[in-house]
Amino acid sequence: MKKIACSFSDESLKVHSAKSVEYGVDKFFSFQPSYVKVCVERLNFVYKFNPSLTPELFKELCKIACYLHDSGKAANIYQVQFMEGCKCKKDPSFAYHEVLSALVVHRYFEKAHFSEKLKTLTTFAVLNHMHAVRPYTNKDKVIGELKQRSISFDKRLGDPFAFNLIDIDEYIKNSPIPMSGLYECFEKAITLMEISEFLDKMERVVTYENKLYTYILTPIVVGDNLAASERQEGGGRQVFKRELMELIQK
Repeated sequence: MKKIACSFSDESLKVHSAKSVEYGVDKFFSFQPSYVKVCVERLNFVYKFNPSLTPELFKELCKIACYLHDSGKAANIYQVQFMEGCKCKKDPSFAYHEVLSALVVHRYFEKAHFSEKLKTLTTFAVLNHMHAVRPYTNKDKVIGELKQRSISFDKRLGDPFAFNLIDIDEYIKNSPIPMSGLYECFEKAITLMEISEFLDKMERVVTYENKLYTYILTPIVVGDNLAASERQEGGGRQVFKRELMELIQK
């Protein structure tokens, strides 16, 4: 497999992820400080955090979500679509990469010192960032499609659910989020059983309160779309992208 993990045609995962943090957290929060204030106040009111959730901690969680929201794309079943320099003959398919990305976040949080509630909210935000396009809630469909991709994968290229992150410096060592535990997230291949158990676990924690994951999802939406707009010239959703740009401008 190629050393540089790709996010889309002519775009590396490292660049897209860093840009998503830049737009979705650094610029968005800088120009819309009231967003952070409202989210923190609301989350503290609902969850009664003790100690209270701080704006700094909320920002850190949003950075983690933005940086890792597409991390599942680094799996070999997706990276096999690319040639050197992230060249791709046609638009690549990343169906259910959000499930793998959320599982990476789940792995990352296993040793992180955050409350379980904050871990759950952040994981839900990543898991749901493509929900408008394809719901992940039909587990059999998710597992079935990922299994089919693994069956058609050329096993001579490695494990279909291992990660194409040979050049660790490219994505991990220069990341804007704490490195501790990040390497381990990608060291071991994901299994279909792990995906199944993860989706069952997330289904068990669907509650009214946990739907406040949308507070962390919004920075992903802002960052993901504006980062992608740098790569795309023209294309669809131009009105939506212009509206997002207004969030990070005076």
